[in-house]
Amino acid sequence: GGGREGGGGEAEGGGEAEGAAAVLPGGCGAEELFMSGHELRSCLRIDKQCARENKALLGLVAQGNVRLLRVRDAKGRTLARAAARLLARRDTHAPLLLVDQPLFAGRCDEGTQRPRLEAELLRQAARLAARLRVPLLRWREVVG
Repeated sequence: GGGREGGGGEAEGGGEAEGAAAVLPGGCGAEELFMSGHELRSCLRIDKQCARENKALLGLVAQGNVRLLRVRDAKGRTLARAAARLLARRDTHAPLLLVDQPLFAGRCDEGTQRPRLEAELLRQAARLAARLRVPLLRWREVVG
């Protein structure tokens, strides 16, 4: 264990070679999930002010159906992240991949940088859904 998922580029989870055992986009290690709220100072950070959300965080880790998709800058800092959850449709019980609303670092420009970062997260999600052979559902399609 150890090392961080992804690589030297801006996006994580790329570089899949045809015919080789490809790595799934994103990461799902317990430490990565537990620490996911700290870098972007989200409600999922481990903090006494976020005690209610910490219960949700524990559930997120325990369920085992989540991968974190990230876009990092050249220094390895997270610029944007989104959780991708493998779920089942309520009506047919068919599997699908739901990508949550992305979170952005405060230093990201809303007008230009955020749409580009969200597009990269969605590319990662599409690669993940393709590798899992399940349909992709974006958060916007759920909340309207």
